[in-house]
Amino acid sequence: MELNNCFDDYKKKKFKLKYGRIIFLLLLVVSVVLVSKNYTGAVVYDNTGLAASFGDHKITLEELNQKYDPLSDYYQALNITKEDVLNRMIEEFLLIDAAHAAKFVVTEDELIKVLQTIKDELAMNDSEFGNYLIEQGLKLEQFLVSLKNKLLIDSFLEKTLFSNFSISELDLKDYYDTNFKFFVQPERVKAKHILIVPEDGKEDEALARITELQERVEAGEDFTELARKYSEEPNAVNGGELGIFGRYGMDENFTKVAFSTPVGQVSGPVLTKFGYHIILVEDKFPEEVARFDEIKEQLKSAIEGEKRNQIFLIYITQLKAQSNVEIYLEE
Repeated sequence: MELNNCFDDYKKKKFKLKYGRIIFLLLLVVSVVLVSKNYTGAVVYDNTGLAASFGDHKITLEELNQKYDPLSDYYQALNITKEDVLNRMIEEFLLIDAAHAAKFVVTEDELIKVLQTIKDELAMNDSEFGNYLIEQGLKLEQFLVSLKNKLLIDSFLEKTLFSNFSISELDLKDYYDTNFKFFVQPERVKAKHILIVPEDGKEDEALARITELQERVEAGEDFTELARKYSEEPNAVNGGELGIFGRYGMDENFTKVAFSTPVGQVSGPVLTKFGYHIILVEDKFPEEVARFDEIKEQLKSAIEGEKRNQIFLIYITQLKAQSNVEIYLEE
């Protein structure tokens, strides 16, 4: 989570991930948020059938395809390439080796317990869960291997790399005070509009039409219905609804009038590069500041996440350097 998104984040309700997304996340080879697109090693173009070699390990192109293909739609949607997945596979091997060397294990009881939690959260029985995996082109055995590896890596990282750092209340408060501007929600306005687009050489006619619509609204006609009938822009079907917006990101003349028009009133004609508008101001929201106690947990999560990533990237880079990673890709 980015720190300057804390203001929006603290106001949102928690929600559960849809089951497809949960399955996808669990099948990502490396632990959540610990995804690195960087690797230490040479890229060699070869047709040997190997995707990568490192230490005592080799990954074939067939193995890479078996990992990538069942989730290719997800990967492509997130702009994750096959090479990215290969690097995650390499990281998984290296982290599992490190975990085993440190005598970490995942018991069958632990695996079964987590698997049952997943099925409970998805409201699926054994048969339904198995069928869902099949629909995704996955086998239960493949899923369990990925899940077990993830649990092993998570346990290893939490109890080794991430066990010796903490963020104090003072650290959080210092960050909040230093970056106060990120936690200010500027004033906003909620409005609708009607747009009349002038034809070439007929600006006066467009101005006359928008002025007439203004007068009809002021005489008591419904703004929304007039927008649906006469506004010349795609959002007319929604009654000209613009939602809530701030002073920046829209036409300067438009926002100036929107913010200066009282709530419940319609503006006079406003000229922008799009044409002539009238604006109905529905509500206004003053500048708001997220209090420290409201976003403290979000701040802590964000800062911890950044520190974890920094620690992880240093560690995984060292592991790769020690293992002489080579990537083989077909031209």
